[in-house]
Amino acid sequence: MRTAILSILSATLAWADTPEWQKSLSPKSPGPHPLVAPVQLDYTISWDGAINAGRVTWQFGEKPAKPDEFPCTATGKSLGLAATLFPYKFDAITQLNPATLRPSSFHSTETDKKTTTAFHVDFSNTGASSRAVVRPHATGTDHVNSHSFAYSPMYDMFSSLLFVRSQALNDGDSIIFVTHPFEDPFLCHVSVLGHEKFNGTDAIKLDISLRKIAPDLSLLPYTKLKTATLWLSDDPDRVALELRAKIFIGDVRMTLTNKRML
Repeated sequence: MRTAILSILSATLAWADTPEWQKSLSPKSPGPHPLVAPVQLDYTISWDGAINAGRVTWQFGEKPAKPDEFPCTATGKSLGLAATLFPYKFDAITQLNPATLRPSSFHSTETDKKTTTAFHVDFSNTGASSRAVVRPHATGTDHVNSHSFAYSPMYDMFSSLLFVRSQALNDGDSIIFVTHPFEDPFLCHVSVLGHEKFNGTDAIKLDISLRKIAPDLSLLPYTKLKTATLWLSDDPDRVALELRAKIFIGDVRMTLTNKRML
């Protein structure tokens, strides 16, 4: 009896110490919607009304595919006036488990006017460790920042989208989970605003908000992202049709221009 009482008390105290945001997380696993078939998606980027401010290509999966692997890649760069004011290019790659949608590793390199930064994140069943190597163009001297975060499950930028699209996505649904896209973890809250026509296509409209998770597990505002709205195609593929975001450099839109099944 004493052992049982101590066990219950220990579990209660552990739950009491759990941050409120951890108690709000749901769902705990991928939803019923099947994983997208291997596909390449091309997008144009518009920035503060500038047409063709950039382009991005995402690829989910590949053929032939291994049963326990689902690689994802992305490349992109700014173009035109945006490239003059804010020159930028990036590439990213991840490897994730198609059954759990959890990543094992993520790597990205991005270059802007002042620096080149290489990000690497290793994920495990207990958390994630990240390493950012920042090289200023003016000095060529690397600055290394390393972090770790003990929480699981977490998702990177690819698996976060796949995790969300896997859910039922009924009107009014909320999806709250932890994402670790680069150096730091964030609490991501996705709300299903409704189902509607978007540029003539059946779509699911989603609201996205992020809050940074501090080292002491408190939540901080993420001021670089003010608002974000995402439309997914309301069909078996559920690909992103358009993302509209108000961020620190202005209004940015990512709009699908081409979809190619692999």
